[in-house]
Amino acid sequence: YMGAWNMAALATPALEGWTRYQQYGSCFSAPDALQHFQSWKMKTDQVKKIEFIRTGNKLKNQLVNLEKDKNVLFNKKSDFRMKYCILEELEHKLTKNRKTEKAKIQQKLTRIHSAVKGLQRQLKDV
Repeated sequence: YMGAWNMAALATPALEGWTRYQQYGSCFSAPDALQHFQSWKMKTDQVKKIEFIRTGNKLKNQLVNLEKDKNVLFNKKSDFRMKYCILEELEHKLTKNRKTEKAKIQQKLTRIHSAVKGLQRQLKDV
C-alpha cells in the first residue's frame, strides 16, 4: 500500500507538468516556443554569469585577505629576524668578551704562579 502512495506522489508533479504543457504549450506556436526557450536560456545564462562573477569577487577578496595576512606574517618574521640578528651579535660580543677575560685571568694566574715559584725558591735559599 505504501508503494502505491509513493508512486502516486511521484506521478502527481509529472501529471501537473503535463497538464500545464497541454494548457500553455499548445497555445505557443513553434516560433513563440523557440523565442520563449531562448528568453529562458538567456535568463539562465545571465544568472550563471552573475553567480560566476560573485564567486570570482569572493575569491578575489579572499586572495586580497590572504596577501594581507602573508605580508603581516612576513613583516613579523622579518622583525623577528632583525631582533634575532641583534641577539646573535650581542651573544657574539659577550662570548668574545668572556674569552678575552678568560685569557687575561689565565695570564694573571700564570704571573701569580711564577711569583709563587720565585718565592718558593727564595725561601729554599734562605
